[in-house]
Amino acid sequence: MKHFLELNYYQFPTNNLSDILNKAKANVGYLFFLSKYYLKTTAIFQGLDNEALNKDTVIFLLLETKGFNRFSHFIRLHQKVISLKPDYILIHGLRYGFYSFFLKKILPNSIIIVQVHGFAMAPKNIKKMLYKWISLFVDGYIFTGRNNAKDWIETHVFPKEKLFEVMEGSTDFCLDKKSIKQKGSFLWVGRLDKNKDPLTILNAFKDYLNFNPEARLSMVYNDNTLLSDVKNLLNNSIKLKQSVFLIGELDHVALQKLYRKSQFFVLGSHYEGSGYALLEAMACGCIPIVTKIPSFKFMTDNGSCALLFQSGNKQGLLAQLKQTDKIDLIDYQQKVIAQFQNKLSFKAIANDVFKAFKELSNRKDCK
Repeated sequence: MKHFLELNYYQFPTNNLSDILNKAKANVGYLFFLSKYYLKTTAIFQGLDNEALNKDTVIFLLLETKGFNRFSHFIRLHQKVISLKPDYILIHGLRYGFYSFFLKKILPNSIIIVQVHGFAMAPKNIKKMLYKWISLFVDGYIFTGRNNAKDWIETHVFPKEKLFEVMEGSTDFCLDKKSIKQKGSFLWVGRLDKNKDPLTILNAFKDYLNFNPEARLSMVYNDNTLLSDVKNLLNNSIKLKQSVFLIGELDHVALQKLYRKSQFFVLGSHYEGSGYALLEAMACGCIPIVTKIPSFKFMTDNGSCALLFQSGNKQGLLAQLKQTDKIDLIDYQQKVIAQFQNKLSFKAIANDVFKAFKELSNRKDCK
């Protein structure tokens, strides 16, 4: 039986392993599905105490960092890794990939993949040289969508053969067949900042109300950077003021209920590493109206289950909003749910992660 190790170098400021697992649920949920591939699975976290927890088919370990200097902590952590003798190692976080140099020295036969979280531009100058050097000790990289890594490959930081497309996390949100989607309901979930671009969304929605005055847009947000601009836009338009609801922040339960009631999910991001709000919306059967950025194209199967528009393009968004009155809603919703299950669910992530390690293992055996 092969041994799979998820290795987290980030040091959590807590001594409670259960708290860590709750906070990291979106990223660790896939581990419970790896037993299907006959993998012994261990996950290591670092915090303020030592703790071990066997949960279903996964062993979770918390290693204490308090009271250790950096060097002794580094030795202690890697001694633990050596004792586990993992065949596969998944490192979370691009910058922690630099530890691959040491891991390859102590475990030369282990296959190492680095999972990239968030949006990362390819490095330049000295940083580029460092990342090219560390790539010699990394067998593979996981990005949310091939195009998110395009710059890294074109600038030869690492070869395209090392790239794998895997969603970086998932959700336990789901569609409730008892919940009825409200006709003409649109939902925004995101920060009110320039990247999410709420002003483009609202300006397009204002024009769309000329075609569908019954449409309603609910906005959930936990960042107020552009809140005054949003309110000014609403106050200067009777149509928007009557049709847009500024909800603010919601807890986990209330948010899922709102996703389940909404027909469409709209977002204007200019860049994203992945897109957890979009992920949750798709899990609940919302039809996405989102930008043509790499991660969103990957998540929506290149737009086969979504209506895509160019970032910042009000007219492009308006055209897609008008399409919502013409498409087969049931067919689109079924495509959304199928895409979530096949590529974005915890089970799908486990499948794609295993396939990446298996492919790298086969390549190694063929050398």
